[in-house]
Amino acid sequence: MKKLLAILLAALMLLCSVSALAEETIDWNDDLINLAQSIDSEAQFHPIANLGVMMWIPTNFKEIQLSEEDVNNGYIAYLITEDNSSAVAITYAEFEGTLGDMFETLEGMEDTKNVTKGYINGLPAVTFISEENDSFVVVFSTTGGYLLMFTFAPISDETFSTVGALMAASIQAVTE
Repeated sequence: MKKLLAILLAALMLLCSVSALAEETIDWNDDLINLAQSIDSEAQFHPIANLGVMMWIPTNFKEIQLSEEDVNNGYIAYLITEDNSSAVAITYAEFEGTLGDMFETLEGMEDTKNVTKGYINGLPAVTFISEENDSFVVVFSTTGGYLLMFTFAPISDETFSTVGALMAASIQAVTE
């Protein structure tokens, strides 16, 4: 268990590290799979809408029905734990520019910390922490000038920050 915790902490450090020059890479490997299984052996990967990506989702998360207003505001999915203590919001947003432009924009904002660019399971991504929202965000670019954002909150909850980091590290292209 100590080895698995050390591996998770290393993954968290990669996800949340400050690195303006280097790009970080996270891959859903055997060590992360084993850690995920030790946390929730029944959890499975689920596709996110019809976006061509999937994510490991623990069994204590349920999907909330989105209102028309939520959808109009860019929400694709909203997952919350059974005890309503933690959530994952998946949203689309328009952005004119590249992930590199997003990285530079986020670096200049006061309420974002640990802005990092790199790859999660081969997908180019930018990650950051929003202290104001107590959240960790993973951003991917899509065709057509949109950003696909996964927001994990609250990261101040130690248990959820571990689970959220695993969920973020699991995001990958749908495999058949």
